[in-house]
Amino acid sequence: MNSETTLLEALKNHTATIHKEVEQKNLAKYIMDHTITKNQYQQLLQQNYQIYYVIETYLNSNSKKLPPTTQGLINFDKSTALRNDLELISAEIPEPSLTNIELGTNPMELLGAMYVIEGSMLGGMLIAKNLKKCKELEPLKKAYFFSGKSNQSVQRWKNFCQLLSALTLDQDDITRATDAAKKTFDIFNRTLILT
Repeated sequence: MNSETTLLEALKNHTATIHKEVEQKNLAKYIMDHTITKNQYQQLLQQNYQIYYVIETYLNSNSKKLPPTTQGLINFDKSTALRNDLELISAEIPEPSLTNIELGTNPMELLGAMYVIEGSMLGGMLIAKNLKKCKELEPLKKAYFFSGKSNQSVQRWKNFCQLLSALTLDQDDITRATDAAKKTFDIFNRTLILT
């Protein structure tokens, strides 16, 4: 098995259980069944804003430790889109309450965290398709975070996977990446609260 398959399969397999937990706790499931309320949508945006802002800040502050080929993927696009959505509905921008995230600063640990937030955008494409079918959200003219930019998200994911495939990895590297990915999913798990 080549290193890309090994790392990507390991990340997918080792995070499958917690990934499923996050999906079940996530208010986005109400978008999928078209029953989300305006308050729930606001909460979903606020919860996600806190998560993405903190993780993007963490990645940004450690970006120089990443392989140069992956540094270009580090930005505040996701938290900025969430902030724009909150402003669009005149909702409060929450102060990030997540502190002391301990994902590690080894390049593989950083890549594990990136795997989670890059991959989350693929799920966001499906959510975007269903957002338009939610009766209470019909007045929304636009969404920034759940924008449905499928070509852009898919291409970014492919680029990320290609960058991973170019890395030479050993089992310790893979373990570091999968452990950090699980910890990143745990941040989502602790922050996304159904109400």
